[in-house]
Amino acid sequence: MVDDSKSRKIMTKPLPQILDELVDSNRSTNKRIDRVEQIAQNALQLAELLKLAMTEGNSAIDKRLSQKEIN
Repeated sequence: MVDDSKSRKIMTKPLPQILDELVDSNRSTNKRIDRVEQIAQNALQLAELLKLAMTEGNSAIDKRLSQKEIN
């Protein structure tokens, strides 16, 4: 048996209102996706900076150690 109260909920709002709600919901989802993409880009930039800093640090350490071996 189908519950009539549940099936009637579908017909309680006019189609333009439902479509407006869908568009608003889609915009909200898109804004969240844009925000997540920005956070991911920032994290990637920070990771690249960290990688560069560590590479430079390793080079400086290697240089110091090689100078110690010569002396």
